[in-house]
Amino acid sequence: MNFVKKYMNKSLLTGALAAVALLSMGAGRAKTITLVDDGVYRNYRSGAATVGEFLEEQEIQMEEGEVVFPGRSTELTEEMKLSLEEGFEITIVDGGESYKTSVKSLKVKDILRELGIALGEDDILSPAREEVLAEGQRLSIDRIRYEEETHTRALPFAVETRYSDELPQGVEQLVQEGAPGEITETVMVRYINGVAVQSVITDAVVTKGVQNKITQVGTQAPQAQAAPQVQAAPEDSSPEEVQEPVGENVINGRTYSRKIVMEATAYDPTAGSLTAMGTPARVGAVAVDRKVIPLGTELYIESTDDYPSYGFAVAEDVGSAIKGNRIDLFYNTNAQALQFGRRNVVVYVLD
Repeated sequence: MNFVKKYMNKSLLTGALAAVALLSMGAGRAKTITLVDDGVYRNYRSGAATVGEFLEEQEIQMEEGEVVFPGRSTELTEEMKLSLEEGFEITIVDGGESYKTSVKSLKVKDILRELGIALGEDDILSPAREEVLAEGQRLSIDRIRYEEETHTRALPFAVETRYSDELPQGVEQLVQEGAPGEITETVMVRYINGVAVQSVITDAVVTKGVQNKITQVGTQAPQAQAAPQVQAAPEDSSPEEVQEPVGENVINGRTYSRKIVMEATAYDPTAGSLTAMGTPARVGAVAVDRKVIPLGTELYIESTDDYPSYGFAVAEDVGSAIKGNRIDLFYNTNAQALQFGRRNVVVYVLD
């Protein structure tokens, strides 16, 4: 385009308005800008913030296929040199930030090289590096990063009820107050453009054990007392030896037919929501080897150490690793299952 036609075809009113605007912005904020077009240099004083605002302020029109370098979104600085050349104006969305810029080629790999855009190993580029942008198509870059974070959270305690035939029926006693535990989890977090979109627990350490609340409930039935009978003993009689009756095997108010020392592990809802019997997976449902303990058998599970006893349970599930004298106890959370770990228990097979 003819230089005079391009830059001098403005009304006196437009020039006067630009001068007034320049004075109102203050000389200290105006910048000296050089514009090069077809080898012709022209200097301006402008208070515009970006290249695009400068072009609008000066009412500079470009020919078809001509763009400004650097692009319209570029911040205008003192003594900046702009040029009008053949090229393409494109929109780039990088890490969620959108801006317009000028390039000489629409090949994606050329754009990256021309603008000096570096990609991380996990960053996602669209379109791909070997493709060519279509007219109006944006170049999008999702910035991906991974960060390892550590979080500490509380572990809730459970309420454990024990039954005792040494207490009158219906009487309840507090054996132990409950206290929450604490677990520290190492989490790998995936961020896309600065926003966390996924997290995976890579390690978990119980830093403070859970102390379950334990209550004891009496099961002792009230005994009817018979009136005493007085009978005179013969003079030649001698005291008879009283034989105590042999009591039944009783655990927490229930009789049992046998007890087995077993190796116990623990599982949680991530293993599935239903048991092998089709019942909901829950606390009190345990997995056994059905050759050792038939499914549906009622049990009482007692700890052999200081860990709280699991209590009453029903054999409702199985597991590929649960063979022989092994048992798998269900807990509500993964943290509780991890805390239980692996330990020996006494399993009472109830009548």
